[in-house]
Amino acid sequence: MPLITMILLCLASQILAAEVSLGKIRGLERAEKILEFPRKDLVSSAEGEVSAQRCHVFPTFVAVEIDTGRVGADEVWLRRREPGKAVEGICAARKRAGEMTLKREEQYVLGAAGDFLFTQSADGAGEEMGLWVYDAVSGNQLFQASYHMHRDFRVARRAGTVSLEYFSRLSLACDLSQKGPSCWRSTLRDNHIASGVKINRPDCRAVFQSADWKAHPGFAHEPRAIQLFAKVLVPDVRTAKLQFAGGDTLCSAAP
Repeated sequence: MPLITMILLCLASQILAAEVSLGKIRGLERAEKILEFPRKDLVSSAEGEVSAQRCHVFPTFVAVEIDTGRVGADEVWLRRREPGKAVEGICAARKRAGEMTLKREEQYVLGAAGDFLFTQSADGAGEEMGLWVYDAVSGNQLFQASYHMHRDFRVARRAGTVSLEYFSRLSLACDLSQKGPSCWRSTLRDNHIASGVKINRPDCRAVFQSADWKAHPGFAHEPRAIQLFAKVLVPDVRTAKLQFAGGDTLCSAAP
């Protein structure tokens, strides 16, 4: 298969993964429009491709991605929408001295909630995706999450406060399928889950019953072979304090 075809297929799969995941994120604002301007002055990393300046338009600000074909945007600039000024002019302008630029790697603009910008990792790892929240006024990163891409991620706005609810990956240092009760107690302790939180221990044995894992029995019972997720709440992304919601937990095979 030609190299350019492989690159295009890879990029297409990343875009599709982002769209599928966005469908699971409830309460997030999509861009009103996305404007794209070719940047022939920038060298593209993909043969035959033209670098682009891509502008995501939200009600109070725009997020401008510079895309040269690498994994994730090269840069993202944040600009306020000025009353009476055409958004096309705000979007098409080249980078200005002192422009607010996000410090980020391998991420793409995902959506917004008021004056908060959400970005997502360019690719997932197993069932896990990365998500970041930025203050679109200051450009400061407020929150970073690692969440289960096939479970709902809920965003809620109330009186200027943005809250989150999602399944977060837990730290796991033992084998839940072999040392169930003792491993579970240490997992709760390692993740600072209070004893008053009613959180259910998962049955991870099903993960190891698949043909893929049976073919590698030595690897299958290593802690790194499992991804463990639990539901969490973040009442305010500005404080980034995470609370465990309790209920069921999820086990899945790590990549």
